[in-house]
Amino acid sequence: MAEKDLHNRIEEVESRHQELSRSITEKHEALSLELEELKKKPAKSRDLWDKLGTLTPLISGVLISGIGIYFTHSNNVTQHKIQEVQTIEKLIPHLTGDEAEKKMAIIAISTLTNPETAAKIAQMFPSKGTVQALRSIADQGTTKEKAVARKALASSLKTLGEGMEAHGEKGAEAQKYYQNALSVQEDLYGSDSSKNVDTLVKLGRINEKQGNLEAAISFYNKARQILVKSKMEKTRDFSSILKSLSRLYKQTGKIGLSNDFSQKSSNLDKELDSGKFGGQSSIIRPDPSKLLDDQGHGDDSESPDDFQEIQSDQGDAGAEKDAPKVVPQIPDSTSRTQLFQGGPDHKDKDSMDSPFSN
Repeated sequence: MAEKDLHNRIEEVESRHQELSRSITEKHEALSLELEELKKKPAKSRDLWDKLGTLTPLISGVLISGIGIYFTHSNNVTQHKIQEVQTIEKLIPHLTGDEAEKKMAIIAISTLTNPETAAKIAQMFPSKGTVQALRSIADQGTTKEKAVARKALASSLKTLGEGMEAHGEKGAEAQKYYQNALSVQEDLYGSDSSKNVDTLVKLGRINEKQGNLEAAISFYNKARQILVKSKMEKTRDFSSILKSLSRLYKQTGKIGLSNDFSQKSSNLDKELDSGKFGGQSSIIRPDPSKLLDDQGHGDDSESPDDFQEIQSDQGDAGAEKDAPKVVPQIPDSTSRTQLFQGGPDHKDKDSMDSPFSN
């Protein structure tokens, strides 16, 4: 009996096992079919909001980092500018001292801030010392720094020349400044640049005042040729140069040339007065000595002491006064190897006495 019950239980267990196996098999087949159907269906793409939700943490992190970097950079720039201003403020008093102090002040500003700032300040305080400092920057700086320093150098030299020209007794020194300014400009812009016209006219004018008429004609003619090449012959500047040439040719006995330039100038003035060519800004600055006369300030109202910053010492003045007049030649830019060349009779004992010494 017990054996029969055991046999029945075994059969019952086997029957249940078979039913469970069939159930598992059916569910497996059903799941396989569902899986195949799911594979056949296209995947549902995420919409814009899902994508934004995923990217928001990344975008927020990048924005916060970027804003932090921007404000940090802005703060650093502001602090650097404040330090530059404080540095310049401390050195400004030295720019009113002697020439050695002025030179060292400009070099210090260039070193502690930047050469561009130093060049701008040097133009505001033109003197022998600042000219020497600009020369040092032009000789030793990078290509960009050299260009900035040379532009400021040419401007400072011309300003110094104008200060000398305003007083007739300083004509020789004014000529030296103008000649060196032209050398810098030709080296920087080229010999045929319209930026040289004003300096050439200054050299023509100063030589005319000194009685060097042939040299004056050469400079005026060079300025005239540059204006023609630059297509600026229909201007008041061009007419002014024609008048100057007419006047000089008449003084040298070349009446035909004088009449020719006088006629061309007269015809050009009529065309310009008619408004045919429109108005153009002048690139030639007026004679500083005439400006003094026009304003009622002549040599009697302004003494040479008003230009102490830009005067040489008495030894140099005496040498220039006694030196014979030499007709200068227009410099050849292709053969120039130095930015500055002093005159053959110019020899200073002290290197700080001249802005053209090392």
